[in-house]
Amino acid sequence: MKWNIVFDSTVDIFEGFDEYIDNNNEIRFETIPLKLIVGEKQFVDDGSIDIDELLKSMKAEKKASHSSCPSPEAFANSFRQSEYNLCFTMSSAISGTYQSALIAKQMVEEENPNAKILLIDTKATSGVLLLMGKKAAQLIKKGLEFDKICVELEKHVKSLELTFSLADFDTFIKTGRVKPFVGAIASKIGIRAIAIKTAEGKIDVAEKARGEQRNIQKILSIMEKTKDLTNSTVVISHCKNAVAAVKIQEKLIENGVKEVLICACKGVSSFYAQEKGIIISY
Repeated sequence: MKWNIVFDSTVDIFEGFDEYIDNNNEIRFETIPLKLIVGEKQFVDDGSIDIDELLKSMKAEKKASHSSCPSPEAFANSFRQSEYNLCFTMSSAISGTYQSALIAKQMVEEENPNAKILLIDTKATSGVLLLMGKKAAQLIKKGLEFDKICVELEKHVKSLELTFSLADFDTFIKTGRVKPFVGAIASKIGIRAIAIKTAEGKIDVAEKARGEQRNIQKILSIMEKTKDLTNSTVVISHCKNAVAAVKIQEKLIENGVKEVLICACKGVSSFYAQEKGIIISY
């Protein structure tokens, strides 16, 4: 195969993604899994994780859980499979995954000076990676040359935004980012923390809301203020919160958004979003 689109496993891809972008077997997709360490348990984010078990294990574990990025060799093995490679990773500000992929890129380019590898730090996670993969496939199908595709993708990633909402603060309590008493009270009375990604790929809490309905209203308000969504594709990833995801989808479509996709969070996204978490990429 000529083209290889590579993600780390923070990407939330829905079933049928290949058919959705009209693959026709000219593009190879691969997701490189991270690992999640919960006490003595290790979960490999290769699509086989039981999300209920993961969340239950994290709740039961007294110490903070953490993720482990893929090895450079895992990315390198993927890059060796195709002539042209387009790789998208989660923000380097919150994970070493980009650095691992960068080492892999350098390894493969030393082995093969003709290798063509574009590596992009998305400064985000989840649906932003999916949107980059979709854009890459569209450019490939236009018949553009590799260098031109690189320019267009570097431009496109700067236009993407991410907003997310948390209902469960257990992870933040265990990592010391939220005091236990404050986190317990917030969860008990239904407080939602609404955050956005910064230009540097870090997390910034933008709003707080009490109750799901108010939470949705504030999320939509932030999105509308951030950019014109009329001709956009929006990706809603949810962790055990399909009802809220559908409500947001309906509101966005009512407001004229071109396309709204819903994905269930996979392992890493569920690890960070926690139960009832919502991640919106646009």
